[in-house]
Amino acid sequence: ASHYIEKGLLLARKNNQKLPEARCLIGKAYQLLSTGRYAESLKNLLQAFSIIDKQDDKKETWVLVKDYSPQQAKLLVLSYAHHTFANLMTPTLNTEQQVFHYREAMRLGKEINSPQRVLLANLGLGRTYLDNNRIDSALIFEKEAARIAQESGRKRFLSNIFSYTGALYLKKGEIEPGLQS
Repeated sequence: ASHYIEKGLLLARKNNQKLPEARCLIGKAYQLLSTGRYAESLKNLLQAFSIIDKQDDKKETWVLVKDYSPQQAKLLVLSYAHHTFANLMTPTLNTEQQVFHYREAMRLGKEINSPQRVLLANLGLGRTYLDNNRIDSALIFEKEAARIAQESGRKRFLSNIFSYTGALYLKKGEIEPGLQS
């Protein structure tokens, strides 16, 4: 994945496509996060936020999602950046920043009607609250993520959702629902 992200980044820069460049930087940040290279991940995310902030939301860009206006495309990439930033806050145990950035990702996802962005923000918030032993809050977000996954056809996320939901019920001492999740 890193190889193709780098190719995309070079292509976006060569063609002066700032929003796709930011999108690639976020993907690169995610890859770096996944390998424990947190400082480099943060550097790429901050660069992406800067590009997004300067992006004219009326300027046409390479298509990121069919039928999205330039403004919606900008908000989509911004939502992804907030989500990835929240993910980066997980290993630092910065719950306040996790919650803030997942909620911002969710708000933007709702604004542009992106079920995937809203689903993933719910999934992330559920995990954050699970990690902090706020079981009832976590269950609310995981149930919402499951509902969105089912209704939108994004069923590939259900394994994570069901895993977290099962762990939540088991933490509550509710063995039967925990095993069924």
